[in-house]
Amino acid sequence: MVAMKSRLKSPHGAAKPDAATNATDAATQLSERAPDSTTPEPLQGMKKWIANYKAKRPGVEVLQRQIDQWMADYDARELEAKRDRETAEAEDGWTVVVAKTGRKKTTDETGLSVGAVALEAAEDRGNKKRKKKADAALDFYRFQRHEARRNEVLELQERFQEDKKRIAALKAARKFRPF
Repeated sequence: MVAMKSRLKSPHGAAKPDAATNATDAATQLSERAPDSTTPEPLQGMKKWIANYKAKRPGVEVLQRQIDQWMADYDARELEAKRDRETAEAEDGWTVVVAKTGRKKTTDETGLSVGAVALEAAEDRGNKKRKKKADAALDFYRFQRHEARRNEVLELQERFQEDKKRIAALKAARKFRPF
């Protein structure tokens, strides 16, 4: 039987060595696989998953350093792109005029920038908001808006009729002077 084993071929096509060499190879393989106190046991199962999870997610300090580095690189790229645009515009001979928006900012005696809004503008803004709220509260439904318009028209008609009567009375008294 030993002879038959020696004639069997390995998957790579070479003949297998005899039983004596197989025993020594098996012993060396076992000694290589045997856990030493110096080499840690390979992680398996849940411990492996946890180790992979922790390896993929660095600590807060490392993450903050990475973010700071990325932001510094981004700012540098943006500044360089802005300079490139400005030089290209300057080469073309064009002057770019940018409208300043927002309120005026001034500095106080300590050097801090202070923004201010005119008191009248602030009051007008507040009055507009209050007026909108009051209007919204009165005419919330469509039928209320229709009634309000109808009442306005009726009041105008009544005033017109009163004015017509007053003008007719003045004409009768010959005191009518429109101009």
